[in-house]
Amino acid sequence: LPVPPAQYGGGGAVASDPTASTIATGIYVAIFLVALLWGIRESVKTRSALPVCLTLSGIPCVLAELNLDVMGAVVYANSPDSVVFTLMGRHMGWFIISAWAAYGGLFALASYKVFSRHELPNKTIWLGLLIVCIGQTVFEETLGHFNGIYYYYGNQPLTPFTQFAWWIILPTSGGVCLLSALAYRFNASLRGWKAAGVILVAPFTFCGFMGLTSLPAWIAVNSTLPWLVNQLLGLMTVAAGLAAFALIMKLILQRDPLRLDGIGQAF
Repeated sequence: LPVPPAQYGGGGAVASDPTASTIATGIYVAIFLVALLWGIRESVKTRSALPVCLTLSGIPCVLAELNLDVMGAVVYANSPDSVVFTLMGRHMGWFIISAWAAYGGLFALASYKVFSRHELPNKTIWLGLLIVCIGQTVFEETLGHFNGIYYYYGNQPLTPFTQFAWWIILPTSGGVCLLSALAYRFNASLRGWKAAGVILVAPFTFCGFMGLTSLPAWIAVNSTLPWLVNQLLGLMTVAAGLAAFALIMKLILQRDPLRLDGIGQAF
């Protein structure tokens, strides 16, 4: 198996840039606060705790980060005073906690709002997924220009620009979509304190979707396969991500993913 680019011990691994990490963490915290205010507003408007609980659902997803860190070969350059806790030898700092709080919370609420509008055509659902994937790619590629935050290692497929591996996009986006789709499908049952169940379920939906789609890329990352085979395995994960998202539309949202002008149904 590949090993991190430097000995992983103490407060972190490889060179840490506190300034870059602090700026990135601050951006994520601001995004999370905006999402939280939006969730509170929606909860007040709909008299349901579900929107604000979805906003908070990104926080426990940091527990599922091991899918990316261990199998996907990612390591965070934490300074000794930024480590909050350790899982399976991996140090989790404020950067990754704030990142999941922002990304998971904002995207979970946004996708829930889109799924709730059952009258929207399927092409809008697919377009929304495309927009999220593009946004994540732009942000991650921007961060990839700064050393001292996190590092990819191993035999990563689909890294066209910086170190950011594009195979990660759909497994992470789809995991959040799975939670939102389930929340919409069973929203009638998630009333009152039961709405908090989405917070508890969040890391499991993420792990489930990522495990379903990421095996080809994981094989590539943890191998010494030739470049072409490596890229094909990465593309297999992309294809699996699209297929799994289509299954979410079909089985949970009761939409025909191949009929672009089709609509959903109310739950």
